[in-house]
Amino acid sequence: MADEKDITTNDDISIEFVEHPEGESRPEPEPEPVMPPARTAQGKKPEPEAEEDGETAEKLRLAEDRLLRLRADFENYKKRVDRDNAELQVRSQMEVLRKLLPFLDNMERAFDNIPGQLGGSYIEGLELSLKDLENGMRTFGLEEVPALGVQFDPAHHESLGFESDDEKEDNEVLKVWEKGYLFKGKLLRPAKVFINRKSAAKTASENVKENDNG
Repeated sequence: MADEKDITTNDDISIEFVEHPEGESRPEPEPEPVMPPARTAQGKKPEPEAEEDGETAEKLRLAEDRLLRLRADFENYKKRVDRDNAELQVRSQMEVLRKLLPFLDNMERAFDNIPGQLGGSYIEGLELSLKDLENGMRTFGLEEVPALGVQFDPAHHESLGFESDDEKEDNEVLKVWEKGYLFKGKLLRPAKVFINRKSAAKTASENVKENDNG
């Protein structure tokens, strides 16, 4: 054709074909490297390892706190159990001693009312038995409540009535009907007593003296 131009080449182009063995896959192109995330204005983006270390430290702290609380609760429980056991032991001992007190009272009354015709050996034997009983009960913590000659104390004394002695102070214990006892500082039985109540004339004269001195 007249319009068709002839295509001529100055250089020879050679194409080489590489044959691969049957079954061998062609190599894949290498992936492009992943660039790290850009820094922000606040700083570096936290790395996963740092986050995991922070979570582990927080879990350890919480576990340690729980352990300390459990230990404190257990120590309080032990103290409470020890205190309850001690109180139970004291109550049990008090109950035993309270039941023995009437026997002690009877022995004291018997000793105070021994007929004069009885021999000295009998009195001596009864006195020794009474002292052994008193000493044995004292070893458990039994104490006698002070009563005779002291001021009436409603916390340790039980009044059975009044007597009059102008030479004694008002509310002073004049007579002990039944002894009172303490056990390790706790009242086991109050002392039953009679207390003093001065006569009206004596009280009036004392009031006059106080007014004159004032």
